Amino acid sequence: MFSWDQTAFVEILGVIPVVTDEFGTDYSFKVTRPSATLTIGINEDVGDCSVLLHCSSNDSPIFRAVYLHSPGARVVRDKRGYFIEIGAPGSFSGSYDSLQPLHHGLRIWVEPDVFVETFGGA
Repeated sequence: MFSWDQTAFVEILGVIPVVTDEFGTDYSFKVTRPSATLTIGINEDVGDCSVLLHCSSNDSPIFRAVYLHSPGARVVRDKRGYFIEIGAPGSFSGSYDSLQPLHHGLRIWVEPDVFVETFGGA
């Protein structure tokens, strides 16, 4: 099961997710800026996550990451800013509580601009 704080995601992303339950509980967050659109999909039952980044001038994503069986995600506020970390598979051993640092995965910022980076060799 995917460990995360849905309220913190809504707060940092500034959007309410579309929630469906066709294949478990799926959340889809879509953040739109003038030059880019970020889409984050999470199935909290199995931990599958996808992150897509589209440029306004291109139909195909300029960045795509899919993690199957992610342990979870956390929202971080530190000297680097306010961002989301999504753990890659194997980035945490044992049961993840969405508070502890992850060993590798993705970091996602939406302010001041949309920015996605990998960390820890993910």
